[in-house]
Parts: sequence; C-alpha cells; structure tokens
Amino acid sequence: MESQSIHRTIGQNRVTNKQKLWIGSVKPNIGHLEAAAGVASIIKGVLAMEKGLIPPNLYFNKLNPAIPLDDWNMVVPTALTPWPACQKKRMSLSGFGMGGTNAHLVLEEWKKTNNISINGYSTSQAGKKRLFVLSSHDQAGFKRLGDSLIEHLDQLGPVASKEVFLANLAYTLAIARSSFSWKTSCFAGSTTELRESLTTLGSNATRASRIEPPRIGFVFTGQGAQWAGMGIEMLERRTFSLSVAKSATLLKAMGCDWDPVTELSKPPKSSRLDIPEISQPICTVLQIAFVDELKSWGISPSKVVGHSSGEIAAAYSVGALSHRDALAAAYFRGKAAASLKTHKDGTAAVGMMAAGCSREEAEDLIAGLGVQVTVACVNSPSSITLSGDTISLEALRLVLDERGVFARRLKVDVAYHSSFMHPCSAEYAASIADLECG
Repeated sequence: MESQSIHRTIGQNRVTNKQKLWIGSVKPNIGHLEAAAGVASIIKGVLAMEKGLIPPNLYFNKLNPAIPLDDWNMVVPTALTPWPACQKKRMSLSGFGMGGTNAHLVLEEWKKTNNISINGYSTSQAGKKRLFVLSSHDQAGFKRLGDSLIEHLDQLGPVASKEVFLANLAYTLAIARSSFSWKTSCFAGSTTELRESLTTLGSNATRASRIEPPRIGFVFTGQGAQWAGMGIEMLERRTFSLSVAKSATLLKAMGCDWDPVTELSKPPKSSRLDIPEISQPICTVLQIAFVDELKSWGISPSKVVGHSSGEIAAAYSVGALSHRDALAAAYFRGKAAASLKTHKDGTAAVGMMAAGCSREEAEDLIAGLGVQVTVACVNSPSSITLSGDTISLEALRLVLDERGVFARRLKVDVAYHSSFMHPCSAEYAASIADLECG
C-alpha cells in the first residue's frame, strides 16, 4: 500500500526508465523506534544527501510479488549507490504511527551560500565546476579509463565527495599524467556529476594532428561593458587576486583615493562603475588580472586587439606596456575624461549613441542634417557608435526611428572618439608623458 501510494504520487513524474525512483527503509538497520522512527529517517536522509550516496537496504532478499517495482519504475538499493546526477537532491520520507498518525516530509539539500570575506567577495569553493582533462593512445582507451576511474571513485566511498579530492584529482589528471594524442574533457561540480560524465567518456574526444601550440587571440573591450560585481568571483583565484592587489597598490601611489575591490563589491544601486574616472581604470585592472591568470595556466595570445580603452590591456598582454604604465594610461585617461564634465565653459551636454546602420549611411545623414556628430566607432558593417552633443544625437535618433533603424543612447555623458575630447587631450598627454613602451 505504501509503495503504491508513492508510485501514484511522486512516481508519476518519472517520465523515462532512466529516472528510477529509489526507495528504502531504515527499519532493517535499527528496528522499531516508535515515536523516534521519523527522526531516524531524517538522519538517514540528511546523511545520504550530504555524502551523495544512497545507502543499501539491509536484508532485502525477496520482493513481495504484489509490488511490481519494474512496472512502477522503482528500485530498492542493495549496495551503496552514488546519488543520480541532478541539479538539486530531494528525498521524501513517510512515518506511520502505531496510533494511526501518518506524516510525510520532503527534504531538499541545502547548498551553502558563498562565504563573504574581505570587501564582500566570496571565498567558498563548494559546488564549483572543475575541468577534468584526460588523454589516451587511442579513442577506445577512454572507455577503459572511464571504467577505471569509476571503480576508483566507488572504492573511495564518501572520501570521493570531498572538495579537496575533486581538486586534487582534476590537477593530477591535467598536470601529472602523460599527454597522448587523443584527448577529451568534462566539467563536474560533484563526484556524482563526474561519475555520470565518465560513463560516456570519449564521445567528444579529438585527436591532435600535429603537436604545436594553439593560436589564440585576445579581444579587450572598452568602457561600457562593466557592471556591478563583475569579476568578484575570480578573486578566489590566487594569481588573479594578487594581480588586483598589485593594481590597487600602484593606483594608490598615483593618488587614487578608491579601492578596486571595494568599488566592485558595491551593489548596483550604490555602484560607481559608470563614472569615467572609476570605470576606465577598473576595467583595465580586471583585464590585466585576467591576462595574468591565463598566463599562469600557460595561455598566451598569438594576436590581440583592443577596442577604445581596451587597447591599454591589449598592449599590456603583449608586453608593450608594464603593469604600472598600463594602469597609469587608464587611470589618467579616466580623470581627463571626468574633467570634461566639470568645465564651466557653457558647452552643450554630450554623449554617445549606438546605431544599426553603416558608416556611409550615418555620414550621409549627419551631412544632410548639418549636426555636430562624429562616427566614433565602426563595430561592424551595419553597427556603429556615434558621438556628439545630445541635441544633435536626439535629432539623429528621431530620423533613424522614422526609418525603422535601431538607435539607442548609451549611458555615458562623454563624447569619446570625437573632437569633444580635445579640451582634455593636453592634460592627458602631460600626465602620461613618462610612460615607457616596450
């Protein structure tokens, strides 16, 4: 009766034969506990979810013929079984009291939230996806390798579920094993996910036709792509964190009165990342840190390209600028741009706008309207960025809207890449006169 009730309720959502509903009992382990029976079930359930392992049902030898487990897509574990891969573990338990009181409880795993440490960034490693890299002499070898690793995980039991084990295993497979011509990889955040991936290991394997370093290009964005909290999770990585700390020290020596991590940690409502004197250097701080992090992995670019202020980090990535000089170029660029907003010379407000048209179409339209607008960036054959005073930009936007052409003002109050930047050019050039190009 109990099994049938489970099948008619919870079991109805098992749409495929692979989605087995595992059932068991704690009674064979400890007998009747009367009022404490429910508590024992909770303890068993919590431990099973924490360890990612389903304990066997003791003394289960013969199935009651009135319970068609196969038809109901249910199974009783008779050996220690890894918890099936899923986004969130759930289990339910039933308690049937001798006095007629029945209770049903649904348990769901609690995933520890990120620990908050210095300046609000997270230091927790729990649930982190890891890359497991494997290689073999031939494609068929991945089946043998996968079976061997699964057997090893099963033998280790609960030890294999620990974060430190997964970290060590990922490192050993990638660094401390011979590299052969056939390679494959998988991502996993738990032993259960890893075990699931190992069962199909080699399906995405590739064979290197020649042994030579890959050609990798780095693309560095300019101001405008930043958002509150960006890059905070990367501070968990030592090389990245040390690079950001070094940048903070260098910026402070230049007279900077704000801290990169503090600014990045602020919530959206109080974030100051849209202010040029902060957004420009802070984007460069993160890009330099990413370059340093990737370099620690042995990854360096064959070619680089930078858009706007992204050219600064691009120059750093190929050694054309030192860490200090790259930050100086970004920091003083931001200060020079910010100074334009404080000039009281009666000039009109300025800004930028994205438009879904070609450079030629925009220039014809600008000439026809006689407005003071410049094509600041050519992003693609049909996507450009315009700079100019806000009245002229609004006039252009209205015309483009009438023609059904995409046009949207950007959240910047500086007309970058236009003649409106001339008033601060001398100040900027003087502030970076001591930069040394490599």
